[in-house]
Amino acid sequence: MCRQHLQLRMKMFHNGMKVSFKHIMKMELQLRAHNHQVETLQLRGKSTVGKTNKLIKMIQFHKGTLISKMTAIQIVLQKL
Repeated sequence: MCRQHLQLRMKMFHNGMKVSFKHIMKMELQLRAHNHQVETLQLRGKSTVGKTNKLIKMIQFHKGTLISKMTAIQIVLQKL
């Protein structure tokens, strides 16, 4: 799926328009895969709290789309 399409769907979802649950799960899986790659590169040698906070921020700003902090925290919790 192309980046613009993903951004559009995420914006639609966050503006309260309907996006299928299956699609949201797919986006979360993509986010998780991406964050796992980034995590292995950038989060070495930091405290657990620091890692988690950085991860939350990275998920929030993933591909230039701001997600609510609550959603980001849920993704992090699912990931751990």
